[in-house]
Amino acid sequence: MEGQEQPKLIDPIETSEGFILSPPGETWIYLGKLNAAVLAVMRKVHYIQREKVAGTGMTGVMESAVLGAVRPAMLEHGLTLLPVGVTVHPQPPTTSKDGKVLRSVILTERFRLTHVPSGEFIEISSAGEAADTSDKSVVKALTTSLKTVLRRMFLIETGKGADPDRANPQHFDAETGHVKPPRQPTQEEVLAEIAAAQAAAEKAANPPAEPSPQAAPEPDADSPELVTREQCEEIERNFTALNTNGEKQAKILADRGVKFLRELTQIQAAELIAAQAKVIAKRAAEAKAKN
Repeated sequence: MEGQEQPKLIDPIETSEGFILSPPGETWIYLGKLNAAVLAVMRKVHYIQREKVAGTGMTGVMESAVLGAVRPAMLEHGLTLLPVGVTVHPQPPTTSKDGKVLRSVILTERFRLTHVPSGEFIEISSAGEAADTSDKSVVKALTTSLKTVLRRMFLIETGKGADPDRANPQHFDAETGHVKPPRQPTQEEVLAEIAAAQAAAEKAANPPAEPSPQAAPEPDADSPELVTREQCEEIERNFTALNTNGEKQAKILADRGVKFLRELTQIQAAELIAAQAKVIAKRAAEAKAKN
């Protein structure tokens, strides 16, 4: 309040009750509402596409793009960001490739982020560096400082392409404008992935023996050789590892023109085993990557 000395804030500390600031000799200041508003903005704004910088052949994040994305979300959730101080460090002049004198500066800017409905606030510092042949180096450095503090405060990702989450309806909720949280696998799915990985490892460690000529049933003289017993057993093991239920098994067989496993030809069985092995190996690699 006006006329009262504001407590000196120090770095926030995370506790079981949220992030707090502890001024020496003062009551704890809780920032639950401020952090909740920051979290809401992070859910709303998570990606900004980089644009081509005219005359440079490079891409960059434009100030207009950052402000255009962040400002509406901050307004919606009652946040303001005010510059409250800046320290400028002029650098020795340098010469560009075309012989022009470049005036460079490095500056440190201090901002106050406030959650207006609750009055909670925190001060944040950001840095900027720029060079210019006229009098625009400080302005450019201030622009860099503002873009940096907004991107770092809300952890905004940037990239050359369009927003990958917005392009994927599985990741983006168009109704709320929020990125959907990643789907967590069920216990059954995790167990199935583990079983598949174990089956693949056992198969690699214990390759099947060469099929015995007597193992295969006697084929008709005018028809292709039918599936061997070893092939049937391997296909059934793979069905179990891949958690393939009876309905899916029937469809797989129907796609190959048969109703029962024993009606497959050896060539069809070999192709099915190869396809199953690829899926098992892929899932094993994905499970290993998650760990």
